[in-house]
Amino acid sequence: MKLAYWILATVLVAGMAAYTTARDSSGVCEVPHSTTYRVFR
Repeated sequence: MKLAYWILATVLVAGMAAYTTARDSSGVCEVPHSTTYRVFR
């Protein structure tokens, strides 16, 4: 059961970090595909 919480926390933190990076780099809600590709490469 603890493993599920770790996975959920990891996904949440990773999602927030990716969202913050994309928002700061683009400045708008729409994230260019090039930025997304560069972040997740």
